[in-house]
Amino acid sequence: MSLSFIDSIGIENALNSILVNEGIRPAMLIQEGDYDEDIGIEMVKKTIIEQFPDLKASDNYSYNQGVIISKTDYNGRQDILLNEMGKILGYPCYEEFDLNNRFNTSVYVVNVFVNLEYKGEKKWVELFTNICNDEKMIEQFKHVSKRAKEMFVLPEYKDGLLKDVQVEQVEVVSRRIPSPKSIIDKLTKGYTLDIDEKNEILDAFYRSLYANSSQENQYESMRSRLQKNVQYDNPKHKPILIKLLSKLEKKEKYDDIVSDIETIENTKILRGGNKKQKLTKMRSTKRKTKNTTKKKNIYKATAKRKK
Repeated sequence: MSLSFIDSIGIENALNSILVNEGIRPAMLIQEGDYDEDIGIEMVKKTIIEQFPDLKASDNYSYNQGVIISKTDYNGRQDILLNEMGKILGYPCYEEFDLNNRFNTSVYVVNVFVNLEYKGEKKWVELFTNICNDEKMIEQFKHVSKRAKEMFVLPEYKDGLLKDVQVEQVEVVSRRIPSPKSIIDKLTKGYTLDIDEKNEILDAFYRSLYANSSQENQYESMRSRLQKNVQYDNPKHKPILIKLLSKLEKKEKYDDIVSDIETIENTKILRGGNKKQKLTKMRSTKRKTKNTTKKKNIYKATAKRKK
């Protein structure tokens, strides 16, 4: 039994290829690392072109980043750098992509997600992600999401390629990514970090762990340990966090990350306690007070008798 269109190429590719075929997105990109050996990029490319004959596959261009699927043929182009690729793929903020200034500048990561159910299983499927300097272009993302929702529920797709898919919503999610420099400044000056800044530190550790470990369960476990024990106002934790962020600026490998996480665990300041511990402590204090009072009274009574 042959696989369905969605099962052959993955639901993300299936949805994006529909958007490209309908002109809602000018192009999509398929990359080798996104597929296991059983599927392979060639099968994905072939399946999409067979389903949508008007689309073309381009993989012979300068600075190859993968196979471009579009109604335009890009084979032979010698000018497709990162910004140009963003323009080809229809990213609203393609002109703002600048890795060189990432350390000093906070950005927004804008995702377009499809909230759907496929064969009884609920999924969040990412259509595409774009990095922006601010949220000025957010309405363009919302326009794409609105048109995508309208397309996915058309009878020709809903009763055909997407017959096992129940699309509930196409949403735009924007998240601020603070610059490492701004976080270092706040840590140095003793300011309280907000949730975005704390998440960026955890993500930075995660990226460093990923680069230093070949075992997924190891860096997942260590990230969990870090998240559980790190205290952003702990004077013994701050230098470790600043060192991590500084290494990102210099693009240095973080060799001592394992020992640093152990240091964070061993220097965690115990604060408060559960209700049972507090209650026990209160009872103990009351007993001590009561016994002290009792001893004082006995002493006074004995002193009176001696007089």
